[in-house]
Amino acid sequence: MKRKIQWIDEYSLGIKEIDDQHKVLFEIIDELYQSIFQMKSNEILLDILNKLDIYADYHFGTEEKYFQKFGYEGTTEHINQHKNFIEQVNLFNYKLDNNKDENLDIKIVDFLEDWIVGHIGDEDRKYIDCFLENGLK
Repeated sequence: MKRKIQWIDEYSLGIKEIDDQHKVLFEIIDELYQSIFQMKSNEILLDILNKLDIYADYHFGTEEKYFQKFGYEGTTEHINQHKNFIEQVNLFNYKLDNNKDENLDIKIVDFLEDWIVGHIGDEDRKYIDCFLENGLK
């Protein structure tokens, strides 16, 4: 089966710890996509969304730790984007758990794919120089 979303080298920031975490996020999103494609139960989808929520929170914590440590100037804006992501995943969880939205599965996958590719491609690239200048590789 062809994957809907997968890590490609173009997404790499050149910072191993962050790239490795991004790869895990891609794997979880792809697991969710595969489960939707295979028409798995809402319970399974909720479990995967919960796993995504927990791992995203862990990953965001890693980035935010370095923002503070290195005095990254884009910290506030970046943290707000992280909060918005978590809020959206929690909203998806609620809607899925309560059968509140038709075509929710498609909306979830579209949002996650757009967000992760856009966030890594635009926002995360903004901190590369700061992280590298402070010795993170």
